[in-house]
Amino acid sequence: MLPKAETLSTSHGAISLADSGGSGPAVLMIHGNSARKEIFRHQFDPALTARYRLLAFDLPGHGESADAADPKRSYTLMGYADLAAEILAMRGIAKATVLGWSLGGHIGIEMINQAKLPLSGLLITGTPPVPNDVAVIGKAFHPSPVMDLTGAAEFSDADAELYCKHTCGLAVPLDPLIVAGYKRTHGLSRTTMFESFTGLEVPDQAAVVAGTEVPVAVVSGGDESFVNNDYLGRCRYGNLWRGTIFVLPGVGHAPFWEAPPRFNPLFAAFLDEVAG
Repeated sequence: MLPKAETLSTSHGAISLADSGGSGPAVLMIHGNSARKEIFRHQFDPALTARYRLLAFDLPGHGESADAADPKRSYTLMGYADLAAEILAMRGIAKATVLGWSLGGHIGIEMINQAKLPLSGLLITGTPPVPNDVAVIGKAFHPSPVMDLTGAAEFSDADAELYCKHTCGLAVPLDPLIVAGYKRTHGLSRTTMFESFTGLEVPDQAAVVAGTEVPVAVVSGGDESFVNNDYLGRCRYGNLWRGTIFVLPGVGHAPFWEAPPRFNPLFAAFLDEVAG
């Protein structure tokens, strides 16, 4: 379970943060589009919190965080990455490892690009590093019956449940708290982010990953409904952890949520090698 959340006053608005505390190396977890920090509750395990300081926050317009006062500044990869670095600085953290899921993984890549705070490592899951090329971006993802919801201005209750189920795993029961987060999300966060992403306003993430010396771990579900695993295997990585892409059979878009007994040992091994 996550520790009790507190509210930080940031330049991007009021942000809800869960912080396990302690003196261990810091690990920041960043959730995906329309989700919330509680999606990482299986990672706040005593075996990890005994050795690492785990932090998870709700992006602006998500969960218990306030909607962005300046959507064009905050609801982009660049804005989200700026916020993540600001949160760590506010907590007195000079270096961290990042776990990024889906949109959160893209944010982690942008944190490497911005270099406002050094990263010990980045683990991405559900995140294909894409260049500024619409044709290549199309090959990085599978066509999905719910892909159009990624940039939808509004979610009906049915939309929220459908998108939650496809992103969090078709084989696991819907969690009421997580579904509530999908229903709560500020629709402008989706439209602004999607327009920025598809309008090629973001830095070339494929180039960032190919050129970085930061250790990057890539974990994917064998039954990914969004990301093309073949594309992940064709990407260039400057420092790919253990030299391989880890694909978990029978798991979808959210391995850490769907199969924590298989994901967490990989996560712990990565942390021990790059941060411990």
